[in-house]
Amino acid sequence: ALAAAHNLTLNLPDQVALPTSVQDIVDVVEHAKAAGMPVSVKTSGHSYPGSSTLAGSVNVNLRDFPKVSQVPWMQSLLAGDLPAVTPCDAEFLASRGLEMPQACRLALARGNPAVLRVGGGEVWDDAYRAVDNANYWLQGAVNQTVEVMGGGAGTVSAAGGWMQGGGLGWGGQERVWGYGADQVLELEMVLASGQH
Repeated sequence: ALAAAHNLTLNLPDQVALPTSVQDIVDVVEHAKAAGMPVSVKTSGHSYPGSSTLAGSVNVNLRDFPKVSQVPWMQSLLAGDLPAVTPCDAEFLASRGLEMPQACRLALARGNPAVLRVGGGEVWDDAYRAVDNANYWLQGAVNQTVEVMGGGAGTVSAAGGWMQGGGLGWGGQERVWGYGADQVLELEMVLASGQH
């Protein structure tokens, strides 16, 4: 009523989904296709053009999507899983019964000693905390620590619009390391067709 009284047009989606799995996202995309509606995706809401809340869309709000990086480093290893911050050290991984992931092979070819995996609903604060937690353990396990180039604000999406916009760092990081998008090794995604 307030918007109508002031002749305001709100840029808000018609429907909102809170997926907790990749299959949920596939289902939302298929629903939007069947309804002839566009899809918008919101991780953090840092979308200057408003694409994260597109009017008339089915909005995929990633608030409840799994946060891969938030599983503590040692907990991942004890469960027999690759941690979100994985050292690309074949000897260390083999000692834990883990195989070297393809992303590590690509990272090593670029001269990087580790990889960071984040989920679609994660912000840079999540990623930075994961790196901090991993460094505590990496120092003793492989006698090294790692750094990550990321967004200047912890509330910005680590895998969404920041990367799609090139991935600018703070303090001119991109001049030294390139843009964030240049550092991507693998992507898992749901396409507009609904294919995972």
